[in-house]
Amino acid sequence: MADVIGMVDAKLRRRHPHVFGDVVVNGVEDVLTNWAAIKRAEHEAKGTPAAEESAMDGVPLAMPALARAQIISQKAVRVGFEWPTLEGVLDKLAEEAREVTGAQTPEEREAEIGDLLFVVVNLARWLGVDAESALRSTNERFSRRFRTLEQLARERSQKVTDLDIHALDLLWEEAKEIVRRGA
Repeated sequence: MADVIGMVDAKLRRRHPHVFGDVVVNGVEDVLTNWAAIKRAEHEAKGTPAAEESAMDGVPLAMPALARAQIISQKAVRVGFEWPTLEGVLDKLAEEAREVTGAQTPEEREAEIGDLLFVVVNLARWLGVDAESALRSTNERFSRRFRTLEQLARERSQKVTDLDIHALDLLWEEAKEIVRRGA
């Protein structure tokens, strides 16, 4: 056990000289650059070729899709694949929305909706918002509002399924206000 702990300790110290040594870094990018150089040096020291690496390596497939998209987006940015302005992201969002409306087959629609969602994740990243947390909060907020809409309909002896979209929208606006007030 002491050998295992010693090997883990040595690896941590070797790969994180900014924590355990005297290497000075100016942010995450410096840490990641150093870490990649250290890994290459480790492979060279062992005489094993370092595998051709991709910026996309190391993103677990099992992650929730929005969280995974945000990490993929961040990794692409690290190698310079980034819109120069927020307006560029918004333009891409509008382009993807237009492409959704032009999709003809179920496969095309799925691909275009996926592209649209990915750009929304990039927009969230640009604005410093965690997309997974934002959607989780919105899901809860929508559910509270919808339950309130249903309660309002019951109080008025109405069935939600019997109401047209105009009546539902009026109840929705009322429900939003009730939830906003915290009632």
